[in-house]
Amino acid sequence: MNLAIIPARKGSKRIPNKNYKLFMGRPLYRYAVDAANGSGMFDEIHVSNDENRSAKNCGDNATLADVITEVLETIPADNVCCILPNPLVRWQDIRLGLPMLHTAVFTMIQTSHAPPIFQDAGQFYWVKDFQGTLFPPGARGMLLKESECQDINTEKDWMEAEAKYAQMY
Repeated sequence: MNLAIIPARKGSKRIPNKNYKLFMGRPLYRYAVDAANGSGMFDEIHVSNDENRSAKNCGDNATLADVITEVLETIPADNVCCILPNPLVRWQDIRLGLPMLHTAVFTMIQTSHAPPIFQDAGQFYWVKDFQGTLFPPGARGMLLKESECQDINTEKDWMEAEAKYAQMY
């Protein structure tokens, strides 16, 4: 079974209620839901939020691994894709990630620094037989264009994501 988990708690400190804030007229988390649906890859799509998480996984110290572990206690799955709320995540990329899956696949970008540095793009994480980590041995990176990714942690990031979104769509 393929399960999509979309972590969408309300407690963002830097951008209050970020996952539910309207981005181009739609709540931010809906972009991840729509990408998951559009991919056609999932038997179930689960939005993990403050109403269906334990109290310990609603706080600032909860990790994505903690949230995935908790969801898998009630919804067992062979393959999990944790899709972060982001308007730039594309269903086509999610589809491309599954065939690459040996143990795990994560999205990454190459920075323009010299020498180039690869960093986690934070779009989504495919994991086979989840064992508590998003980066098990054998995990593979899936390179995305920097122009199609934006981690959103500040108002400046939000504005950059709006500009990138406008260029993409």
